[in-house]
Amino acid sequence: MVGSVAVVAEEEVAEVVGRGDEGTGTVTEPSGNPLAARVAAVAGLALYGLVGGVPYLVSGLVVPPVAHVILLAVWGVGLVYAVRIARTKPYLSLVAAPLALVFWVVYVQGGSLIFGWTA
Repeated sequence: MVGSVAVVAEEEVAEVVGRGDEGTGTVTEPSGNPLAARVAAVAGLALYGLVGGVPYLVSGLVVPPVAHVILLAVWGVGLVYAVRIARTKPYLSLVAAPLALVFWVVYVQGGSLIFGWTA
């Protein structure tokens, strides 16, 4: 019973991850230079962390506490997606930080215009 469950689980993982070129259950590397892909993924996540570390945390000086908690929650959800994207499409992870920065500007400026948030 346990052995059959392990085989089924292994087959499901192979379906999700991909079977590779020959259906052997191995995952194929992304096309191109794998080192460059890893560097792009790490750089994208580092930039996303920098964006979260500076403007998102400092926003507590401008936005009310409830809005700041919402902003940090949105950043946290974005971090989860950035990590998932970095694992599957490493070059696309470089887009996460600029998108987070644009969202932050729209959120803070929109709240300032609509609700009158000031420092």
